[in-house]
Amino acid sequence: MPRAPWLLLLLSTLAFLPSAHAQEHWTSAFSLSVRGDLAIPTGDITRAVGHRVGYGFGAVLRYWPVQHLGIYAGWDRFEFRESTDLVASKLVDSGFRAGVEANLQPFGSRRVDPFAFGGLLWARTRLSRTDTTDATLSVRSGRDAGFEAGAGVRVPVGHGIWLIPEGRYRRHPADLAPLLAAAGRSHVSYFGVNLGLWFHL
Repeated sequence: MPRAPWLLLLLSTLAFLPSAHAQEHWTSAFSLSVRGDLAIPTGDITRAVGHRVGYGFGAVLRYWPVQHLGIYAGWDRFEFRESTDLVASKLVDSGFRAGVEANLQPFGSRRVDPFAFGGLLWARTRLSRTDTTDATLSVRSGRDAGFEAGAGVRVPVGHGIWLIPEGRYRRHPADLAPLLAAAGRSHVSYFGVNLGLWFHL
């Protein structure tokens, strides 16, 4: 059986477990978060940008139809760079994300609320290389579907405002030939850690 249904089942089950302190944290069915990211490239794209840490930013809107289970939709942009004596490479990955998020209240406390999420990506990637003569070759993929999964915690810092450290993994296919592969598709993947602010609307 595919892993995705098992993940959604687990999140749904944990979401409805009881919590003695959950109600005091929630004042609205909608929330908005903005954040900055650091990301470590993995897999195919390391042939273009190595393992140098990249950076990113994004925003997410969430809706909570029930107390502990929500849906989210947002937009992200990540950038990775690598330079050698012969060539400078730049990879930009950006696009939309949407999925399901669950509050893991049984594992939390009155000051920290853990959560986990999983969802789909709809992303586009651009890869460019500039040589010593300043000649630049660039290729841009179409929008491709992928996935992401991660977890984090919410720490209240004010009325309706939370600080949210978070970690996640993202992966999607992208046709970046001929710069990354002679033919066919490669995969864009990376681990990210971020710090953001969460506001209840």
